Amino acid sequence: MSSDRPSPLRRPLPKTRQKKPEDSPASPQHPHETVASVAEYIAQMSAELAILADGARLDTLSYLLHLAQIEAESHVPELSQPSS
Repeated sequence: MSSDRPSPLRRPLPKTRQKKPEDSPASPQHPHETVASVAEYIAQMSAELAILADGARLDTLSYLLHLAQIEAESHVPELSQPSS
């Protein structure tokens, strides 16, 4: 017996936004911030939150936060290039 109603646990997927160039403002409220600077901040915060999640033994949350960190770092040129 299946219902036509969506499951309350499933959220609709967000609509995808077009990517902004790296040198464009991140938001109209903060025009001095670039996409790269916002991504760098998110990478730092994600790393710190992942450490907290590790300490609390929240393994899945820690994993997802590490993924967020990696994704954010990929938008910061000096962080995404391998060290020589």
